[in-house]
Amino acid sequence: MKKTIAAISLLTAFALLLSLLPLLAACSGGTGGEGDDVTTVSDSTADTRPESETAETEIKSDLPELDFDGYTATFLIRGVDGIIRNEIRMEEESGDILGDAVYNRNRRVEEQLNVKFAYIEKGNAGAADMPAEVQNSILAGDAEYDVIVWGQSKALKVVGTHIYLNLYGDKYLDIEKPWWNAGYTRSMMPGGKNMYFVVGDICLLMIARMSAMFFNTTQYSGLHGSPDKLYDMVRGGGWTLDVLTGYASEFYSDLNGDGAVNDGDRYGISVTNIAVADHFSFTAGLRTTSVDKDGVPYLDMNTETAAKIYEKLNNLYYHTEGTIVGDDNYLLQSVPRFASGSISFLPYWFETADYLRDMEDDYGIVPYPKLDETQDEYRALVQNSSTVFCLPATCARPDISTAMLEAMCYENHCSVLAAYYEYTLKDKYSRDPDTVEMIELIHDSVITDFGYAYAGVLDNLGVIGRIILKSPDIGFASTWAAMEPAVKVKLEEFIADY
Repeated sequence: MKKTIAAISLLTAFALLLSLLPLLAACSGGTGGEGDDVTTVSDSTADTRPESETAETEIKSDLPELDFDGYTATFLIRGVDGIIRNEIRMEEESGDILGDAVYNRNRRVEEQLNVKFAYIEKGNAGAADMPAEVQNSILAGDAEYDVIVWGQSKALKVVGTHIYLNLYGDKYLDIEKPWWNAGYTRSMMPGGKNMYFVVGDICLLMIARMSAMFFNTTQYSGLHGSPDKLYDMVRGGGWTLDVLTGYASEFYSDLNGDGAVNDGDRYGISVTNIAVADHFSFTAGLRTTSVDKDGVPYLDMNTETAAKIYEKLNNLYYHTEGTIVGDDNYLLQSVPRFASGSISFLPYWFETADYLRDMEDDYGIVPYPKLDETQDEYRALVQNSSTVFCLPATCARPDISTAMLEAMCYENHCSVLAAYYEYTLKDKYSRDPDTVEMIELIHDSVITDFGYAYAGVLDNLGVIGRIILKSPDIGFASTWAAMEPAVKVKLEEFIADY
């Protein structure tokens, strides 16, 4: 891979890590006692700060000393290669920074609690439905699984069937700790009383699948002299959908000289009416619900803003010469084309960098654009295939399961997350200091939406953008008018059953 700027050093990666996650300072390890050190990923990741500094910032878990007598805990996980499987399952060391960090985390938790991990894999796609056999097993009273690790949209789709244990008030899970994402979790709890899943630093996919837009800095420099122009525009709040649409046209080039828009040309941007439509919608300010004084959600599609969002996206998708609208094979088609230089802007998520290792041109990362300059801040959506952790209602030993999750999330906070940033920032994302700054900006602007997370039970409320952007002839007002009555009924039923 050609690099005009060397990858950032490990020290820089850790400096960024601290700026991204201020509370991910020195973890004191030994969650059950005092004086024990957390085993770090390698000697190179050891904390070398002065003792006086680490003493002020060390973070401890409040888990008591526990001994579960060698209990074998079974995790139900999605049977998909890559980070989806490996954020939980890693049964041997391989020399891979991230994989070994996960392996060592599991071994530390097994030793700390005197448990053994086992795994059952189901499904063959990142966003696959919860298998019927799993639901039937739980409803039949079988205690086959201790923890369910599944994609957000599909795991939450079956919340109303009551196959999950309510974790609210659990004695070991403390979602107020910095390694859990309490705000995210609460936003998915109608009324704030029943908590059927948790998310936090244990969920590597929450970071990997945050909104991120890649752009070819070599091509950008050829047209504008330096990518600093775009970075400065982001900093100044002027990076908007209108600007992106203008770039899409500007970067288009009839490379084969045949006077027709076709595969032999360079496109300004590639988009889709599936996942990318979700990210464009919510980063531009779409909101499906608000909550009343009791924390109960109600429909609030903010129609004026929504109509404006889809008017601009319709223009970008279907009335801009430099835009190519991809299909469901976006990852297999558009990402390689971006890597080859035949697409200049690629909206997707951080994990895209995994597929750009051999890209010869340099690339940068910026957030998805705002709707317009009146939008208060940039936003980053967590993709609905990101992982959540649930306990089946038939869980044989809930105390063991929640203690494990607390210990695992703490360990991720202390070591695995650092390894993830070291691995990704050094080897993939960090081609210039500006990109590092953009990653921080994106991370700090992450959001989700109730209607998006529960799209599977709310008649596709949160993926309305996929419906509207299927065709240039579909508008927001008519689409929402057709959807609203059924969605309203579904929301009322869901809240009553939750």
